[in-house]
Amino acid sequence: MSNTLQSYLDAIGKGAALESTTWNPTDPQLRADLHDQFFMNLVQGYFLYQGANAEHPDFTPNYNNILRLQPNPDDTYVRTEVDGNGVYRLSGERGTIRLLTATLGRNVIGTTETPGGQTAEYDLDEHLTFAEDGTFDCIFSAERPVGYDGQWLHMPPETNGFLIRRRAYDWANERDPRLAIERLDVPALKPRPSCSEVEARLTGLAEYAERHSRQWLRYQDQIRDKGIINRIEHHGFTELGGIRVQQYWWGMFQLEPGEALILETEVPEVAPYWNVQLNDEIWNTLEYMWRQSHLNGHQAELDSDGKFRAVISVEDPGIPNWLDTVGRLQGTLVGRWYKCSTNPVPSIRKVKLAEVRDHLPSETPVIDAQERDARIRARARALQMRIKW
Repeated sequence: MSNTLQSYLDAIGKGAALESTTWNPTDPQLRADLHDQFFMNLVQGYFLYQGANAEHPDFTPNYNNILRLQPNPDDTYVRTEVDGNGVYRLSGERGTIRLLTATLGRNVIGTTETPGGQTAEYDLDEHLTFAEDGTFDCIFSAERPVGYDGQWLHMPPETNGFLIRRRAYDWANERDPRLAIERLDVPALKPRPSCSEVEARLTGLAEYAERHSRQWLRYQDQIRDKGIINRIEHHGFTELGGIRVQQYWWGMFQLEPGEALILETEVPEVAPYWNVQLNDEIWNTLEYMWRQSHLNGHQAELDSDGKFRAVISVEDPGIPNWLDTVGRLQGTLVGRWYKCSTNPVPSIRKVKLAEVRDHLPSETPVIDAQERDARIRARARALQMRIKW
């Protein structure tokens, strides 16, 4: 018997139980944020379940500054379903962004009760050769096709998801890649999906919205439950699709009115890429187009001793490296060291906001309201010019 529209709505309605799982279920603002996240999941889920299939793949939006359930602000992610026993051609033009990776995995978070993690990971700059104009062509499959002598990368047969991470450092000037993926061992013509196929995918979509939030909320709760409050620990995200050669660090920030946190760290001598970002109480990346809730190694201003110092606060402390909490007194933070020569653990100390400059080098520049406005506008223009999907 065919599903009814009501059956899908009933499945979606199970998301109401999420309201009791947040850090403060009685907070109306946090509840509204959760509702917003839930509908955001439905949007992302539609692309995930209906945008492409393993026979006729297409890179569809995954995480970005609209779908903000914990993306890295420097990354835009696109994903497609694949069949690990198929033969896929990835082609396009490299662009000039900082990093281009392909992460292959099984059962992406939110699609099943237990995420399957990675099956393979490729930094395409290390594994592919690009023509002078940046173009490339590569086959992904479980075995190299007979008689094929072009570029080939192994795709384990248990793979069912293919994610591309496009990471920019200099948002305003780097150029995004142009990519296409196709399956070569099936006919090009895409048939009309059957009734059962449509219903199976819509059922998956209806269940995805609740499951996606629940799994990330559970993951975030580990920070609070471990007491990683106003301090930093190293952590791995590989089970959820994080990059294996990247050291992540995370913690929870917690403030009272009139307080600020000073984040301080050495910067590795060899540091191809690093950043830090703030998230809210339900693991959304904070607004980062029109607020400076994130900084990367290109944007950050280091002190004369080579250290990175940032101020986490609600109010603008008038320094370059402000990490804006966007009105929140608590949330989480995540940082990344990508293929760095060392992986320092940053320190955090709490101070009075009015006394921030007493705890920073005397050389720290003053950023007034006019300069901040100009910087935010430049940041927003640069991000808007990036390709989101």
